[in-house]
Amino acid sequence: MNSQLESYRNAILDPYVRLYAGAISVGLRLMADNAGLHRVTFVHEYTEEQSLKRMERPTRSLDLNPIEHLWDYQKKQQLFKVLILKLYMS
Repeated sequence: MNSQLESYRNAILDPYVRLYAGAISVGLRLMADNAGLHRVTFVHEYTEEQSLKRMERPTRSLDLNPIEHLWDYQKKQQLFKVLILKLYMS
């Protein structure tokens, strides 16, 4: 296993996903948004080993992945701030 996958398992999957799955137990689904890290064989094997069901979602789908609304909003706010700063600086 490469170091990036090991870090992902140690920093995200084991302390959060597995712990949360144990607390919730029945009905937990891991939402995978088709990002590169979610598609690797290791993650599929991990979810099978932990008996987790996966909920596949398209990458960056605003309609199906609510967190993307927040990322989109933050990007627009940052762009707005940069544009305002440029206007004041010129």
